[in-house]
Amino acid sequence: YNQTNGTFTIAKINSSGNINWSKRFTGINWFSFQPAGLAVNADGDILVLGGAPHYGNTGVLRFDGETGERIGMGTMSMSRRFTTNDIEPTDDGGYLIVGSLERSGGHFAEDLSIAKFNESDELEWFYKYQDDLSTVGLGIYEMEDSYVIVGDGYFPIFYIRINKDDGLPQKVRTYQFDQEGTTNGFFRPTNKVGNTLYFSGTYTSPRDFSTETFLGSLDLGEGDWNWAM
Repeated sequence: YNQTNGTFTIAKINSSGNINWSKRFTGINWFSFQPAGLAVNADGDILVLGGAPHYGNTGVLRFDGETGERIGMGTMSMSRRFTTNDIEPTDDGGYLIVGSLERSGGHFAEDLSIAKFNESDELEWFYKYQDDLSTVGLGIYEMEDSYVIVGDGYFPIFYIRINKDDGLPQKVRTYQFDQEGTTNGFFRPTNKVGNTLYFSGTYTSPRDFSTETFLGSLDLGEGDWNWAM
């Protein structure tokens, strides 16, 4: 990604380490297109998530996995900053994106947001989970009859399971780092084994400001969290 002129390059590299193809893209009539995620669907299409988040612009570029030619594009424009963090292909040839939408008035508060696009790269639905507290969506994981979104915010571990058809929540769970609910935590998912998602990160204690490392796991089916400090 070239921050100066807003262009980015995508390349496919084979198992021998050789470049099959390389393409440079110059944006979608926006100031820039900053990549934020990449996924490959069952047909071999490459989906590149990105946009210009400070202008509220989000896009997904669909490339042919064999040739690198762009074969589709889905876009969405919001009136406020919309930051995207992950993309997940869906069974119908479309995809889900997750991120956070800046609240009206700003003040650094955000709401976890999910958008669904169909196989024609058209927006089907948009769902914003608005809580009293700021939440940010980080990752999407497909289950048999639902999707699970994990995120962070005031409650550092945030879990929401949604319907596949309309994005409405089935279950929401939150977890704090300790009894005092510090917000000074940083975590990221590391790997997924079956229905278990593993995390690692750090948090700062509000009592003595010491920094500790933690590990944890999340049952994606039920949303049960286990600490391993």
